[in-house]
Amino acid sequence: FDVASFYEDLFDLLLLNPTEKQMGLLLDALDTYMAMDERGGFYPETGLKRRLCHLLEQVDGQELIHERIEAMDFKVVELEVKDAFNEFFEHYSRLKPRLNLDHFDGLRRNQKVETLILKPFIMADELDGLFKKGARVDSSEKKAFLDALKNLRKKCRAYNEIKEKMPFAYLAGYVPLLKELFNLKQEIAKKEGLILGSRDWNRMVSNAFEEGQLFPLLFIHFVENLRHFLFDEFQDTSRDQWDALYPIFEEAISQGGTLFYVGDVKQAIYHWRGGDMELFDEVIDSSSIFPQVENKIASVLKKNYRSHPVLVNFFNALFGPLSDRKVVTDCVTDTLLGKNVPQSVKNEFVEMVVSGYRDHLQEYVDRDDCSLSPKVVIRQIKRPKVEMLEEVKTRFIEDIEGEWEEAKDHKVYGSSPIAVLVRSHHDGELVSRWLQERGLPVVTENAFRLGGSRLLKGVLCLLRLLDDPEDLFSYYGLLASGILDFGPEDEEELSNAWLDGPDSKGWLTRIKNMLDQFLSISRRLSPYEAIIEICDVFEIEKKIKSKWPEEAPYWERFLEVTHNFVLNEGVSIKKFIDFWEKGGLEERVGLPETIEAIRVMTIHKAKGLEFPVVFIPFTNWRVSVKPKIEVLNGRLAYLKGDLPAHLEEKRGRMRAKEAMELINLFYVAVTRASRRLYINLTMTDERGLRPIAYAFASLIEKELGTIEGVTWEAI
Repeated sequence: FDVASFYEDLFDLLLLNPTEKQMGLLLDALDTYMAMDERGGFYPETGLKRRLCHLLEQVDGQELIHERIEAMDFKVVELEVKDAFNEFFEHYSRLKPRLNLDHFDGLRRNQKVETLILKPFIMADELDGLFKKGARVDSSEKKAFLDALKNLRKKCRAYNEIKEKMPFAYLAGYVPLLKELFNLKQEIAKKEGLILGSRDWNRMVSNAFEEGQLFPLLFIHFVENLRHFLFDEFQDTSRDQWDALYPIFEEAISQGGTLFYVGDVKQAIYHWRGGDMELFDEVIDSSSIFPQVENKIASVLKKNYRSHPVLVNFFNALFGPLSDRKVVTDCVTDTLLGKNVPQSVKNEFVEMVVSGYRDHLQEYVDRDDCSLSPKVVIRQIKRPKVEMLEEVKTRFIEDIEGEWEEAKDHKVYGSSPIAVLVRSHHDGELVSRWLQERGLPVVTENAFRLGGSRLLKGVLCLLRLLDDPEDLFSYYGLLASGILDFGPEDEEELSNAWLDGPDSKGWLTRIKNMLDQFLSISRRLSPYEAIIEICDVFEIEKKIKSKWPEEAPYWERFLEVTHNFVLNEGVSIKKFIDFWEKGGLEERVGLPETIEAIRVMTIHKAKGLEFPVVFIPFTNWRVSVKPKIEVLNGRLAYLKGDLPAHLEEKRGRMRAKEAMELINLFYVAVTRASRRLYINLTMTDERGLRPIAYAFASLIEKELGTIEGVTWEAI
């Protein structure tokens, strides 16, 4: 079930006919959006909806406390500090030659409030020796100076007090509306019998256990028949999932059953959706989990059956140093977390990495099932951001063309001989374009998405025009699709013509004349019948055979999905268009089991797979410095800017978990290779935290030395 889409519909439903109370909540939320959250834009409704849906997904049922501080309260206190400082600075400037400047080091007229409140003369409990020894100061001047200082310190204390509350104030105005939306969600879900995502399921099971409703039923259906459980990929299990399943496991074990779980904390890459790698060791080590079990057995599987010995030796040399506290401290911690993270967080991060990689060493198994000789190529590429892409592209294309020809010569195909692994879909699309420009066959995760079909985009534009004949975007899309017998030769010609006026070449007039044939009958047709009519008039199937053979599977799947929609949802063309825009375009054509092409995919999708040759073109992944959102003691905390110490630690720990996931992501990527591996350490100089490429460049320079089959090049 698409939870994000459901939340958007929920907001639209509330906006459609709000009660007086709900309208008040909407206005408060809009005020928060503009003033406290400091967002805006020409369409605040869209931005507010997106923000609320994001928050709903994050808090999802957690009990929230509404404790609001008006933006104006904070601004007033901040202005009072500035006014008090300006008054103080006038006295300070006059008396500066007679003052002991050690107390006022670095003080200047345009001092920011954030740095002012950290000055020693503001923070100290008592102030002695403000004036130089022997300095002659008029008593009235001295009193005015000290009074101004006292007032400034008082205002700064008030600022600090309200600043402690500010992380909880930025989003507090959303809380009443979030509660209203959540209650509406629960009401609809109960009425329609919906389970909205895994969190709903986990919460429902946990609540039923707590209330004693579910256990007898589960006992009859599960524990009576199932005593032995196998739990795979355990490192990606969430606390909610574990809490929901624990009573079943506990009862089975008490009846002589077993729990066997498998995983690898080095491959924990789903923290972003709730995975908790700490559970992996906790289940074995904690005496409070299965306290009745005396013998908990843990074993490490050492043999690597995937990769050639040359690559296994490389993995051991590369990740081995991560079990050394000093190496992690020197090469990784400050690079990924930054120097301003609290030391306590840095220490915890070092222990997290060392614990995760303590059992890193693998043993190889000789494999002679592939004629490709093994090798590892590492390129450290240091370039400004604007030059980086061109450098990566040049090296990448040169290497991958050579590998593709060699793979063909050695007949290394299978499901795909070469994989290009990226972190994001954006990078995947970029790399795919590079390959397509060179005429290399490529398959991506989205390659068989119906939404990627140019033909289907054109047909859907036609349907939209039947629903709304004045939709200029759909006219443009129809002309760009190429399904008409007239129109531009390419999109550049279309863009130039459009700038001269949408109908400057008479294309829109011709389309409107064609639409008139449909408008009179389209109201009587179902979406499927309308598409068949379009197919006949525009000779779609004839064009597929003669011009677009690659579109055939998309067209067949499109007709199949459309037919199923009509059977299940009805004959409304408008509803059909909504269906495609909200998820229908994500439908896919079945992927052939064997396909001779380079596969471009995200590292998350590649987890568990192997490929003879792996390319990792980009490693400029970094910990996000975007403000974090967390629920702390029932209050929504927005962790941005300068924070109180306890919240700074909280933000630091969130960054540390993200950094750990980046290391694991790199581990998963490189260990997908069985024979050859190409890594680009892309090191751009940008503001903020450094990419993971810097950390692994340090490790490689420090630890690798000379390993058979491994080449290193700094560009």
